[in-house]
Amino acid sequence: MAVHHTRRDFLKHAAKAIGAITVAVAVTACPPNVPPKGNGVVVFKRSHRGRRVSNAEKEHNNNHLYLTQQAAMDDAPHPGSHSKVVPYTIGQARFDQLFFHPGICCVDLRTV
Repeated sequence: MAVHHTRRDFLKHAAKAIGAITVAVAVTACPPNVPPKGNGVVVFKRSHRGRRVSNAEKEHNNNHLYLTQQAAMDDAPHPGSHSKVVPYTIGQARFDQLFFHPGICCVDLRTV
């Protein structure tokens, strides 16, 4: 008994193979989380990259820096925000200028 493969079967299997190869390459190409070199300090910010968000959310994301990841997650511009929290490296001098008081965990760059 002969097995007949259609063009649709071929395309489905080819897409699965390409997807598996793409995932394998992407996983091996991701750099590990390494601390910043020199005198950099890691802070966090909200990113809307690759997402459709409101203008208010764009403005909020572009102008806020957070000391901790949890502080960034808790400070969504509005309920239903699609932004994700990402690490952001700044210099030690800038860090000292922004987070000069021990109680500060969020900085609005528009007011600095």
